[in-house]
Amino acid sequence: MSFAYFRFGLDLPDSFDPTASEILFEIDTGGTPLYSGVLLPGDVRKRGHKWMFRDPKAKQSGGIRDGITLFQVGRNNDGIWKFHLKIRRGFVGDLDPRVRVMMSVDGVLVYDREDDWRKRSNGLGFDLGRN
Repeated sequence: MSFAYFRFGLDLPDSFDPTASEILFEIDTGGTPLYSGVLLPGDVRKRGHKWMFRDPKAKQSGGIRDGITLFQVGRNNDGIWKFHLKIRRGFVGDLDPRVRVMMSVDGVLVYDREDDWRKRSNGLGFDLGRN
């Protein structure tokens, strides 16, 4: 099984509420769409100081949210939201060495960045930094 892992930070307004938001992730490479997945309001739950969505069934079957296995977000002391996303990699074949990752919250594009793929033992990783 192969996965794609993403880590990035965002400076979002204080009003951002992961539990009440629709969060859309889109990935393309070389202008070709590879992935689109959405978390609906209510999918993400607060767990202590973090918010989380976990779908163990996504590892085998794609799960209930487009292959999103794990979504975790927390806010650091500087007010920056730190995102971690793990998706079941359903895209195959030769890929452009660059990937573009976009995230929209409630229909508003809040993250759009391009970077290189990084191979991991069980998939691909992306440390995309702060937008």
